[in-house]
Amino acid sequence: MLKAVKFDIDGMHENTPPLCAEDHRRFVGGLTGKLPAATEVEACFGVEDQSVSGQLICESPKNLNLPIRRFTEIYEEIHTEYALRLFTGDNELLKRLFWAGLQLAIVMGKKLYSPLPTSYQCRLNRCFEMYLHGDPYCNVKARRLREFMRWTGLAVHKILYAGDMPMDTEHAALSKHQMLPSASPFVVLCARMSMSGNSSN
Repeated sequence: MLKAVKFDIDGMHENTPPLCAEDHRRFVGGLTGKLPAATEVEACFGVEDQSVSGQLICESPKNLNLPIRRFTEIYEEIHTEYALRLFTGDNELLKRLFWAGLQLAIVMGKKLYSPLPTSYQCRLNRCFEMYLHGDPYCNVKARRLREFMRWTGLAVHKILYAGDMPMDTEHAALSKHQMLPSASPFVVLCARMSMSGNSSN
């Protein structure tokens, strides 16, 4: 029986990928005087944000000393410009999963400081018990998915992972997790299933 649902953050609850790309464009542009294209930024997604910007300025993660506070400030500014909102039905889905007693967690490629503007503006910080964050050197989602299992003591068949990128599917497979793609009707089915007796072990 289902006991937990883990989500990626960007693109799952609100349309944040364009905001992420614009943040990196402005941040790198402020450092170098040259704005990278959004496609250049998106090609670097998957690792922690400081490393994404580092790749765009051709800097090794080991040598990074970027003013990351400014990165977060820009992201907060962009959130006010875009007036970000949760996808239709997302809030209701999260409430139903929470009320059914499921553990809800975020597994992401970012460090914790990066999603905070999104979490607070959309009030996601009220929904999730755990945030498992990324690494500047590589994509560690598969490792974080396994760590969640170890920390909670849950078997993999009692957990679902929802992400919207091909790499999410890849890392779910590496950690043997059941995968629910973004905008899947099965996410709604998951909420309905959760209403029937998930409080028991």
